[in-house]
Amino acid sequence: MVENNIDYKNIPEGEINLTSEETYKQSNLILGIIAGIIGASIGAILWAIITISTGSQIGFMAIGVGLLVGVLIRKVGKGYSGIYGLIGAVLALGGCIIGNILSIYGFVAKEESMSMIQVLSEVNLSMVISFLIDNINIYDFLFYGLAMYQSFKISINSY
Repeated sequence: MVENNIDYKNIPEGEINLTSEETYKQSNLILGIIAGIIGASIGAILWAIITISTGSQIGFMAIGVGLLVGVLIRKVGKGYSGIYGLIGAVLALGGCIIGNILSIYGFVAKEESMSMIQVLSEVNLSMVISFLIDNINIYDFLFYGLAMYQSFKISINSY
């Protein structure tokens, strides 16, 4: 039997317990998005903590953000369509960018001996984004792309 381009005859017995209709019913895009946002937020915070602690940005953290977002979307959303991957890629990119923004705020807080809350309330976000844009380089694009690819591939369940 071939359904949705899947040849069920070649899959060992017991490996597939659900029909495609049942798997579709288990998927939940909204929960996947929420899980992805949580993953991107956690990844961004960890990105900032590590960057501020070490005093430098480690590009491989982007891949970690992509991995975290992708795994959470996959486990919680349980989706089999490309939209889950697309959402994972966008959220991974967002987590990386927010991680960089939080890092800049953290460095200002450290330099000025201010609390992070104080810096967040006093330093204009547009200035931080301008600084980020002025200092972006090819490696940032490379690692952002890797994070997006990683999250896209992991976010989608396979049969």
